[in-house]
Amino acid sequence: MSENIAKVVMTVNLTIGIITCGRPDRISKCLNSISKYTDLAHSILVVDSKITSENLGLYQGFPNLTSITFDSPISPAAARAIVAQNISTPYVLFLDDDIQIVQGTVSKMVEYLDKNLEVDIVGGAWLERGKYRELGQFFNFGTIGDRPIIYKSFLSLNEAINLNLSSVRVDGVQATFLARKKIFDRVQFDPRYGFYFELFDFFLQCKQQNIYLKALPDVIFEHNPTTYRIPTLRQTSDSKSDRQKFIDKWGIYPIGSLGGRLVKLSEPKKFRLFHFFK
Repeated sequence: MSENIAKVVMTVNLTIGIITCGRPDRISKCLNSISKYTDLAHSILVVDSKITSENLGLYQGFPNLTSITFDSPISPAAARAIVAQNISTPYVLFLDDDIQIVQGTVSKMVEYLDKNLEVDIVGGAWLERGKYRELGQFFNFGTIGDRPIIYKSFLSLNEAINLNLSSVRVDGVQATFLARKKIFDRVQFDPRYGFYFELFDFFLQCKQQNIYLKALPDVIFEHNPTTYRIPTLRQTSDSKSDRQKFIDKWGIYPIGSLGGRLVKLSEPKKFRLFHFFK
């Protein structure tokens, strides 16, 4: 008697790219949250710019994980660029090691891109020590005298909820975002930045290239910041030097931001809206 056994091959459309640098306690919690709360088939790519035996042992416990390692710290932009250059799936979710996945978050993001083919990137809010970081960023242009300037303003999670928004088009999101692989034919993370201005630069490239970003109020990640065990480019980079790199590249002067702070969720407010929907 012969028996045909059909093998079920699960299609993997998602890579989760994590950047880390000498924080095994953080990356461990991040990876465990992915295992616990991500139902979609996925592969994991870790770029670890300060590898330790503790980290290597940890990675061996995840059969779907590939690591690219370095002996000394590299910049976040360089690490993200390595992720972008080494994926083969249609979608990539970028995470820092101090982020933890919340139940349903990843599937909501993938489902949104599946249904909205015109959108290229989606992001959400960060829950940090009981408060929420901003949901989305807007880039504002102007002049001071003859000098062209740019500054950020922010949409808070409170404002999005009070307006009953299910999504909103923005110019930038948090460092935790889901992107289509194909956008990296047009934009890339610039490894010349040390620690500062790299995502400002990346999202400004996206705006220039008409890459469509949406922020989703029902997408939340837990952010658990902690100090690094070793000096990284966060400690050794010069924000003034990175700002000058931004100016030299774009010919525009970043002067700061309006808003953007940790806030608790508040009671819904009533807004006077000029467009009404049944």
